[in-house]
Formats: sequence, structure tokens, C-alpha cells
Amino acid sequence: MSDEKKDEGMTYDQLREFVQGEMKNAGLEGLGDEFLTNMEEHYKQWSKSSESDKARGNAAMFRQAVANGGSAVAPFVKSDPNEVTLGGMLWAKMAASRLGVEQTRALADRHGFAAEVKSLEAGAFTAGGSLIAEEFSAEIIELMKPVAAVRALGARVLPVPSGSITLGRQNSSATVYWLGESDAISESQPGTGQLKLGAKKLGALVPVSNDLLRRAPAAAAAMIRQDLVTEFANAEDVGFLRGSGSEFEPKGLVSYVASGNQFNGTGTVNLDNVTIDLIKALYKVEGADHVNMTSPGWLMNPRAAFGIMLLKTTDGYYPFMQEMAQSGTILAYAYRKSNNVTKATGTGDTKSRIFFGDWAQYLIADTLNFELSESDTASYGTSNAKSAYARDETVIRGLHEVDGAPRHDDAFAIINEVEYGESLDS
Repeated sequence: MSDEKKDEGMTYDQLREFVQGEMKNAGLEGLGDEFLTNMEEHYKQWSKSSESDKARGNAAMFRQAVANGGSAVAPFVKSDPNEVTLGGMLWAKMAASRLGVEQTRALADRHGFAAEVKSLEAGAFTAGGSLIAEEFSAEIIELMKPVAAVRALGARVLPVPSGSITLGRQNSSATVYWLGESDAISESQPGTGQLKLGAKKLGALVPVSNDLLRRAPAAAAAMIRQDLVTEFANAEDVGFLRGSGSEFEPKGLVSYVASGNQFNGTGTVNLDNVTIDLIKALYKVEGADHVNMTSPGWLMNPRAAFGIMLLKTTDGYYPFMQEMAQSGTILAYAYRKSNNVTKATGTGDTKSRIFFGDWAQYLIADTLNFELSESDTASYGTSNAKSAYARDETVIRGLHEVDGAPRHDDAFAIINEVEYGESLDS
């Protein structure tokens, strides 16, 4: 088809160039021209349409290219038709800037992205606009599970929309007696207590260049999503493991775990001493009457894990290495490495900790499941405020409210003063 000018819209060659450019910006140039082979016939119909229909058709072809992109555009994929994705949000922003809000809404309805553009005004997101529905939170939480060590080890999650919950728990058991034929049964009753969880707020602000959002929406979505997933997961783990327990932060396991279940690692690091430390931690937990070992596992800093892996016998055999490398276990229990278990437990200290426990006994109270909102006119920065509008940026804000605590203080053991693998830092 010739490159002649039309009364309205763009020529076929211009349209083809536009779509190819958008595919390249989205990282889809590797798909080739397969989806363009029938564009000429489509163009014949498109050129006879009204201006608004032309715009919708133009964007629809790009949307179809995105839909056919597979793993290259994973941020756009929706496993649930009601789910809102960050990729969809960025796509809606790009579409709105080209089409205007009415055409974008019509296009979104047609392709299942209505939720992403429900708050668009004047063809762009404005201050406080486009609040992303909570359905998006499920996507983040699923992605966070393998990153957040406490969640990955099997902690139980309780939805707590009210913001706080009080749970009863059993601290001790009733006493059972052997009886003679006429003996009276002595009274006893279980000891009980309460566990209170209240919402603690996590927040993040991510300024993003609008040039990036306009030119590489898929890459931007993947970058922002992964950044939020990683940072929220890290903050959660830090709070759950060693949080201060203040008004604004969870109380960490290091403060919850019973004193009798915490002990210092043996000073001399060798195979015999470390094995005794590990078995002692197992005994502290498995010896508790009410711990069922539903989801048992170890959590430690990578340095400690590699230190255990390098322990060897006098004849040069590494007894832990094969099990850890092939089975992902230590003494038959799963282990997980996390830098949120610090190498140093205090200022100037080089000693770390190892956690062991039944992680099904750890409760996570999810209150606000990752509310995301964004603005291109907001200001950010505490000491030197910056204007997103002046800098041509979009500021994405993430909020999450959560708390966590163990149901039983003796369902976990902590080896303190761990020096395993310290020589690796030299």
C-alpha cells in the first residue's frame, strides 16, 4: 500500500512504523512481523472508520501484540480477570496519553483492563488519582512469598481487616492421673493466655521517569514491581525477626522466644561442636509438648550456612555439604538463607544467629494488602521536597499493614553468638 496521505489518521506505513516502535519499546521486537501480516486488510477497514474508532483500532493492535508477547510482557498478564496488575496500570497510562480518557476506557472495557483506568481524568493520572484496587495486592503477596523468608518457611497468614486481633492460646496442659478403683480425680486445668496482633504500617515511594513509562512500559512495570516486592519482603522479615516491638514496628522473634530456648553457639567452630549446637536447637523445639512440627525449618545468614557446609572430618569429608546442596536440608530439616538475619548482632560484633522452629506456629496478620496509588503531580522528599510534575515523573506509593508473632514462645529456638563461616569474610 502506498504511503499517500489520508484525510484523517495515519497512513498504513506510518501505522506499521508506530506499532513496530511500540513493540520495540516494550521489549517485543523479537516477535517478528507475524502479527503484522494481515494489517493491510485491517487497514482498509480502519481507514474508513471514524477518528475515535481509528484510535481504538490502532491501540487494539498494540494491545494484541502485548497479549501475544508471552514471558516478555509478564507484568501485563492477568491470571484472574478481576486482578489489577502494575503492567496494566502503566499500559493504561500510555494509552490514555495517546487516545484520551474516553477512548482508553472503551478500549480497556474491550480488553479487560477497565479497573486500571477507572479513575483516569483528562487523559492523565492526577494527584491522588488512579487508586489501584486491592485485587492487585494478591499479585504482590504471591510474588513476595518466595522472597520473604518467614512467609516462605510456612508462616500462617490471617486476614485481619479490622486492624487488630486477640487470640487465645494454651500455655500449659491439664494433668492426667492414673487412678485406683475408688480414687477421686484431682482437679487441673490448662493454663491459657492471649496473643494480640495490631496493624503496623510499611510504606514506600518510588519516583519513576515518565520517559521510561512512555517508552518502555513493560520494562518499567517489571522493574517497579520487583523493587516493591523485594523491599517490602525485606522490611517484613526484619520486623518479624528482630523488630523493636514499638508502636510502629512488630516485635521480633529474638524478643519473643523463651530465654530457655536461646543459647550461645560453641566458641570453637568444628564439626563436633556445631553438630551439637544444631541438635540442641532441634531438641529445644521438638521437646516442647505442644509443637507439632508442621512446617519446621532453619533460617540463617548465608555466611553461617556456608560455614556449616564447609565443616569437615579429619579425613577431609564434608558431611553437611551433600545434604545441603542436593536436598536443601540440614539434619533433614529445610533451611533458608537470608541476609535479613544479620552477620552481626551488635555494633562491632561479627557474630550472627540461627533460627530454628515450627514456622506454622508463626502468625502473620495481614491488614492492608498492599494499597498502591500513583501521582504525576505529587511532591516527595522530607528535607528537600521535589515536584513530580516539574521533574516529569510519576510517584508510585505502596502501603502495607501487617503484624506477626509466634503462637508459642517455645516453638522456636535461637542459636546466638554464631561464628560459623566467619573466616569467609577475610
